[in-house]
Amino acid sequence: MEHPRIPRHEGVRTERYRYSRYVDQSPVYEELYDLVRDPLEAVNLATDPDHAAVRDDLRRRTEAFVTGYGRAAERVRTRRPPEAASAVPARRRPAP
Repeated sequence: MEHPRIPRHEGVRTERYRYSRYVDQSPVYEELYDLVRDPLEAVNLATDPDHAAVRDDLRRRTEAFVTGYGRAAERVRTRRPPEAASAVPARRRPAP
């Protein structure tokens, strides 16, 4: 889904962590939150060296998810929606 005020992002979540990356930023902006210790997601751990292994693992998982499902999602985003029957007024038959 694309929305003009919501930056395009992708990521994964485990029971403990949430990882996101904003792909239209240069460089890509990453977020990593410990949902157990920081349920309000106030402290971004993406650049914390103590969490580098977790970040790298979730980064790989995100890449695998995007690679595996990205093609299908891209097809959904780029196809034209089917014409809805209610969008086109019904034509009336000519009177006999």
